[in-house]
Amino acid sequence: MKEYYGCNWIEKAHLNFNGQITDEWLVALCCENINDADGKRIIPSIPLHSGDGGGIIKCFMEMRKSVIENGHHGCKDCVQYQKKQWRENEQIHYVNLSMYPSPCQAKCVYCSLYGDDRLRFNDEIVKQGYENIFDAVAYGLDSGTIHPNAFFQVSCGEIAIHPYKDRIFDLVKGRACAFFTNAFIYDEKIAHNLSSNPNSSINLSIDAGTPQTWLDVKGVDNFQQVVDNLIRYSNASHRPGQITLKYIIMPNVNTFAEDFIGVINIIKALKIRGITLSRDVRIKYNHSSQEQDELIVSAGYFAAMLQKSGVKWGMTQYSGKEQKDIVAFAKDALKTGQI
Repeated sequence: MKEYYGCNWIEKAHLNFNGQITDEWLVALCCENINDADGKRIIPSIPLHSGDGGGIIKCFMEMRKSVIENGHHGCKDCVQYQKKQWRENEQIHYVNLSMYPSPCQAKCVYCSLYGDDRLRFNDEIVKQGYENIFDAVAYGLDSGTIHPNAFFQVSCGEIAIHPYKDRIFDLVKGRACAFFTNAFIYDEKIAHNLSSNPNSSINLSIDAGTPQTWLDVKGVDNFQQVVDNLIRYSNASHRPGQITLKYIIMPNVNTFAEDFIGVINIIKALKIRGITLSRDVRIKYNHSSQEQDELIVSAGYFAAMLQKSGVKWGMTQYSGKEQKDIVAFAKDALKTGQI
């Protein structure tokens, strides 16, 4: 153990390929949306074009070492950044494949990346960028820099229609992996990974519990088809709990009682262990006090309804104080009979 300013992502050397292939700083330690005064992302990161696969991995680990020893100006406003005793890991324990262009059929209101990007895969810079990523991961695995039991996350658009789908599946074959999917399509390779690896999962940001809100949030009228696909994935899973759900709380958009009730019913039907409450990260660091209050109230109501229904819940993207406020609101709502 060593005392330094850090976070879980720094401690476990999270390797994130997050953003557009053409971004100058694509390879990062986290995915926080922290920008400078000019709107440029300033989280700890390195360029994708730092050499071949080995060069990228070595440069990434050197960058992480510097962050541990010297700190990083982009971390000072992060809600996760704190000084305490952290483990001294020398291996990458998490690999996140969230690179773009990546196609997705959804048109989520909180996403600025949707659209048909498949034509961009004809660009040489895109092809080379993907090759660099594949080479870097392969080098990390072969050299042992990526831990043999590292957890993988595949959240590059919709994997079921990705042009490099087979290459990505080859990288994560036999490994614990979370597939972030919109579940518009049932994919046999995802189902096989769930069946063969009990530590793998799929994650759907469900964000609605009724067909109308689903259409409003996702931009596509296929709510029941998605629920049916979730049932198929659940039936294909090695064990219960491999289907995971997230709910991005957006006050006055998807915070109606009917949606909360609908999601609770889906959770129970699928025998899912629980749900994670999240938020619109676009305004995580620049929301107004009114937006903050509405977020706490909305998340608190949902948390109270989940608890009353016997459904477990957790939170991500919320600061420690926000989590305490949400828990306090939920407890009060239950105690006073508001739920």
